[in-house]
Amino acid sequence: MKRIVGAIVALGAVVAFGTVSSAATITFNVGGTSVLQTASQLAPPPGYFTSFFSAGSTITIDTDRNHDGTVGDVLLTAGTLYLNDATDLGDYGTFNTTATTYLSSATGTLNGSNQIVWDANTAFYANDPASTFFCTGIVCTLLGDPPGLTEGQVYPLQTYTDILAKGNVVPIDPFSLGTWQLDGSLTSFQATGPAFITILTTTQQPTSWYVFAGAVPEPGVLALTLLGLAGVALRARKA
Repeated sequence: MKRIVGAIVALGAVVAFGTVSSAATITFNVGGTSVLQTASQLAPPPGYFTSFFSAGSTITIDTDRNHDGTVGDVLLTAGTLYLNDATDLGDYGTFNTTATTYLSSATGTLNGSNQIVWDANTAFYANDPASTFFCTGIVCTLLGDPPGLTEGQVYPLQTYTDILAKGNVVPIDPFSLGTWQLDGSLTSFQATGPAFITILTTTQQPTSWYVFAGAVPEPGVLALTLLGLAGVALRARKA
């Protein structure tokens, strides 16, 4: 029996618009632009699936976390990522996710080059217990213990997390946000690389990750929102 460790949902790379709610606090809207990306042998080139975060997804940072009046010490105060995604697996069917993921706690430093250098392994994420998934097609028979999952039945997302763990895919939690490059007015940013959130323990290779970017619109154009990511990966078993 041959195992295929795959991934299903992906989250990619762009945090969209936000608003400045105070001198030190900035909220970015990331729905429709930021993504989760997940590596998979079932994915077409370049080898991963991509799913966009839904409307209302936001991330909020405080650029003066110790509140001494000096911008520079940064805190990710809150992040909420909504994912409503149906991933097309071709001949294998579909994998459908309705999930909410919360981000918190990351700390970092805003340097003179307008970069937020996030401290390593300080970001936490957690899926809302109400998050769910279901599958259709052949892939259902490849998930979990034989004979697999029931097609069309809605399961808690934790069930999928447990399936992944049996395939040696585990969360990186806390994880690292890397470096974000901001513009001179601190109203937009672009991550310089991915933020890995799961890993295959047998090879130490990452299996899913976030990539963030964002911009603050003119006042009143967009409502405050917040960014984040929940991603799911799929382990397929093939006889």
